[in-house]
Amino acid sequence: AHKGTSFVEILQNCPFFNEGIWGEVENRKTRADAALVLENGKPALCVGASGGSRIVTATQQVAMNVLLHGMNAGDAVAAPRIHHQGVPDALRVETVAPLDPALVDALRERGHRIDPIHNVANTQAIQIERSPEWRLHAASDPRKGGAPAGH
Repeated sequence: AHKGTSFVEILQNCPFFNEGIWGEVENRKTRADAALVLENGKPALCVGASGGSRIVTATQQVAMNVLLHGMNAGDAVAAPRIHHQGVPDALRVETVAPLDPALVDALRERGHRIDPIHNVANTQAIQIERSPEWRLHAASDPRKGGAPAGH
């Protein structure tokens, strides 16, 4: 994990941050945005997704799993994800990578309306390791049947 990180800067190529989340849904249906995450000014992670209005929450959850929870890129991409965007007022939970049922029950007990969804979004990530030498760790979302490949 990146526990000593004093500053993590997220540069989003995510136009609906500026346009507002309530813009035309049709404009977001095929969007596939990416984020470059810098740790102390140096690249640490590149993460992107397809999934319309659910891209931001999916990429943020993958980034947090790598940078805050110490997961490798493959585990972070495969981990269960959730999504809530205000309207509709429902917490979407994946059926393809389900949360622990006890957690779902606890969320319901706190008043959350749970809305099952097949998957939140399809993500890909490249984790950049700089110590002792540069290494790239790529991951493609098993929800879509992808596999990383490169030279």
